[in-house]
Amino acid sequence: MAGVPKIIVQESASVLKNLMNEQKESRRYAKVQSLYMLKTGKAKTVRQAAQTLGKGEATVHRWLRLYREGGIEKLLLEKKSPGTPKKFSVEQAAKVQKELRDPQGFSSYKEVRLWLRAIEGIKASYQSIYRLVKGELQAKQVNTLLAEAGQSGKRWEKLCYWCQHETRLGLQTISGKKLTLKGIKPVGVKQWKFEYFYLYGAVELASGRQFIWEFSHLDQVCFEEYLYRFAQTFPNELHLLQVDNAPSHTATQLKVPDNVILLYQPPYCPEVNAIERLWEYLKSFLQWDLFDELDELRAKVAGI
Repeated sequence: MAGVPKIIVQESASVLKNLMNEQKESRRYAKVQSLYMLKTGKAKTVRQAAQTLGKGEATVHRWLRLYREGGIEKLLLEKKSPGTPKKFSVEQAAKVQKELRDPQGFSSYKEVRLWLRAIEGIKASYQSIYRLVKGELQAKQVNTLLAEAGQSGKRWEKLCYWCQHETRLGLQTISGKKLTLKGIKPVGVKQWKFEYFYLYGAVELASGRQFIWEFSHLDQVCFEEYLYRFAQTFPNELHLLQVDNAPSHTATQLKVPDNVILLYQPPYCPEVNAIERLWEYLKSFLQWDLFDELDELRAKVAGI
């Protein structure tokens, strides 16, 4: 494969150079560039051309075969993959989300697909519908969990919505902004002690209730204990806890109390969890404070 290619490039170097500049896709540009390099002698072999282009030798050989069979037109012809799933636009996803807000909802993913085709004129595969509804919008998950909770046979006094998360507090100084007069450079003392503990917390947005507990680690065991204490504190209510996708929250062996339902928020978006504002508020009172031991820090946190 590394020998001199047996091919005659019909187009001139100037024509190939102009054709390269007309290409808007990097792959098509590289195809014409391979011919240009062989035509001008900048690449004597397929191996040299492939190394310069950052492509495999087999790929360049395939391009040259297409050129032999049908010239530039066949070389630049891109085949469309029939199996590529359709991606929804933001507007289309918003329409589906709007319909899912209706308490009646849909009975199945097939019904969503039929609704999109009949009402909105959007043709989509079952897989793309499933990925949108369950993966991105996570609509069915909540309905399924609520149905399972209702099958426990117990009548709950009410349904409560909580935002849950954890934060780490330690002896390492929390830095922040300082206000001084113009020309006065602010100075802050920072210590680097790596002793810490975790606060597991949940806040109910409707009432402002909070449930915070201290643990030494951030893992499944501690999270499971937190859920147990939380459920025992509010035993007569059904609680919907919004949590992120941390390993301790998604562990397969995690035991969740009967009156607790975990609602997983979309990944990589902590801004949708309201308890982050609580942790931010708490840490604002700890900026630039220096603590010799964790008990001092605990006392300060308890007084906030």
